[in-house]
Amino acid sequence: MPENFPQFEEEKFLKDKYWNNKEFREAAIDSSEKGEKPTEQIRSYLDRVKNIVEKKGALFLKTALYPKLIIRPENITDDYIKSVILGNFAELRGYTREQLKDPQIKEQVIKLFEESTHTKYSEYQIPDDQREIIIEQTIKDQKESLNRWFEYLTGPESEHYPDAFKYWAFAEMTKLGVLTQNGFTKRTETTVASFPELNQQALALVLDELRRKYLKEPSRIQGEKREEFQKYLQNESFGKLYALALEHVRSLKFPEERLQITIGEWRKFPKGSDPNDLAKSLQGFNTGWCIAGVGTAESYLQNSDIYIYFSQDQYGNNTIPRAAIVHEGDEISEVRGIMKSQHLDSYITHVVEDKLEKLPGGKRWQESMRDMQKLANIHLKYINNQKFSKEDLIFLYEIDCSIQCTGYGKDPRIDEILKGRDIKEDLSFVIGCSKNEISLTQDEVLRGGIKFHYGNLELSHLTSAEGLKLPEKINGSL
Repeated sequence: MPENFPQFEEEKFLKDKYWNNKEFREAAIDSSEKGEKPTEQIRSYLDRVKNIVEKKGALFLKTALYPKLIIRPENITDDYIKSVILGNFAELRGYTREQLKDPQIKEQVIKLFEESTHTKYSEYQIPDDQREIIIEQTIKDQKESLNRWFEYLTGPESEHYPDAFKYWAFAEMTKLGVLTQNGFTKRTETTVASFPELNQQALALVLDELRRKYLKEPSRIQGEKREEFQKYLQNESFGKLYALALEHVRSLKFPEERLQITIGEWRKFPKGSDPNDLAKSLQGFNTGWCIAGVGTAESYLQNSDIYIYFSQDQYGNNTIPRAAIVHEGDEISEVRGIMKSQHLDSYITHVVEDKLEKLPGGKRWQESMRDMQKLANIHLKYINNQKFSKEDLIFLYEIDCSIQCTGYGKDPRIDEILKGRDIKEDLSFVIGCSKNEISLTQDEVLRGGIKFHYGNLELSHLTSAEGLKLPEKINGSL
């Protein structure tokens, strides 16, 4: 248990929440020795879960959690698939999906859709290839969002959290659906939305306030949401607390118009230094970093030095946090930016690259920094509406190798750049074949005549239309 959480009785915390849950109680009893008390049984259960996760890792995620938590294809309705198709159509006409919520705009888009397809929207028959692509993407998005929570809460970057808090956060997160003005909806077997966004800063805020409650310390939440947050803190409702924490973090400023300005300074927060200084330097900014919470900052500073780059604000002061490097001994464990999922923004990459070259352990990050610099250059091309080269497209579509990122998961700039592009047209230019010789779905592969497949498919049990036994996974030339 982290030293900064001395009065938190983990087993009692979980017992109060889940002992009436038959599945949890039976799992705890099965994990324990005969004669143990409920709290001892819960501790044995937590230890068993940690042991399984450490040994099996991603295999546990795929074999135990995916079947239980990920939507099944048959539960993805035609109404949802049609709404996605309509949304794609609207975006090609210059509308946003948010604008489609306006009944008048939606009516106009449907009218344009019917003129384009020569079919009433209510009678539109979904093409099989579009159905397959949307179902696959929906399931993929859910898996990736679940992966982010699993990898973070079972990885080294969450070691500062008590085991019970990690269990509680993950278990409760899997019950949450869509975030609305009234909080999260309840997730059901037909929920098509991805799992909630993982925002480490918001999660740290929930933990920090929970810690303050148990230590009888005053809340650090300010503003009109303070009273509401304290109400849900008494009930320890994770969904309500996390929704409010997300809202609070998103309300914080981040002057995007100043991202092009990279003049500033690196500031070192040494191991063992005052965590209040670190947390205070990040207050008021939506960085997404968990070290914005005092409790989490203290845990990090027990073992690591933290370097943060601050660029100039409108007054010429170095106050805007742009990048963070966690340095422990001779190793660098984390490199984080302030974009979505803590990726580096396109302007700051060279500053971080220069710093890493001067720090022990920085060489290990060179490949990631090279890829981030390539992505930054391509993203700037995208912003300026410049044409991509063949090498740019090979990199973006990860044809030769995967893009090495510094944040969590896939860098959001990749999807931003590729959104709305004709994948087959891009790949035909790169590969040097016709669009008809490129496949994106299983059905297209099996029709034959395909020279290049884009994506991963599990097809070991299938034979192609040309009698070719396909490998277990294909991603690239056939």
